[in-house]
Amino acid sequence: MEQDAPFMPQFLAVRTAADATAFAGPLRAAVARVDPRQPVFLVTSMEALRHNSAAERRFSVVTLGHSAAGAGVGGGGIYGVVSYSWRGGRRKSAFAWLWSADR
Repeated sequence: MEQDAPFMPQFLAVRTAADATAFAGPLRAAVARVDPRQPVFLVTSMEALRHNSAAERRFSVVTLGHSAAGAGVGGGGIYGVVSYSWRGGRRKSAFAWLWSADR
C-alpha cells in the first residue's frame, strides 16, 4: 500500500524568449511525459512573481506613509487650535509663550 507523502511544493523555472503563458502547453506536455500524475499550474513570468511578492511590503509602506502624513497634519491642527486658544489676544504663539520667561 502506497502512502501519500505530505504536500511539498515543487517549482520549475524555465527560461524562454516567448511569453510564459504561450509556453504553458509545451511545458505541461514535457512534464506529463516524465510524470503524468504531476500537475503543472501557475505558469507565469518571473517579473509577475517578483511584482506580486513585493505587493504586501509595498502596501505596508504606503499605509505607514499615509499614517505618518495624517499624524503630521493632525499634530499641526492641534498645535494651531491650542496656539489660538492660549494666545488670548497676544501676538506670541503657544510655543513661544510656553518657553518665554515673561509668562
